[in-house]
Amino acid sequence: GRFRVAGLGPGPATLRAEAAGYLPATAPLDLPPADRSGETVLRDLRVTLAEAGVLQGTLRDRWGQPVAGAAIVAGGVNGRSDAAGRFSLAPLPLGRQEVLARAGDGAEVAAGVVIEHGRAASVELRLP
Repeated sequence: GRFRVAGLGPGPATLRAEAAGYLPATAPLDLPPADRSGETVLRDLRVTLAEAGVLQGTLRDRWGQPVAGAAIVAGGVNGRSDAAGRFSLAPLPLGRQEVLARAGDGAEVAAGVVIEHGRAASVELRLP
């Protein structure tokens, strides 16, 4: 694809690329001075985005009641459970990931999940 960015001077910069269904990627750049037209053209710049997945789940307490506001983390992505105990985390790296839920009272539960591209992984977590 192509893109245009305005207002950058010469020197070091970082390009960040994002697309739905993929992990974000960054690339360091060394921008040359602009040409006479004031434009800097970079050719053959390649950024490869890795496919990513989604984790959806529910967190319940030991009695089966939903746990709201709990911290949920997997694959470096943070989230919170809603009033019904539901959560969704994305984009996550593909493969086996550990998901950890921590309630406000400090109770924790962890589980392993397999994240696949194109299909949301699902997990039901229950605090001890």
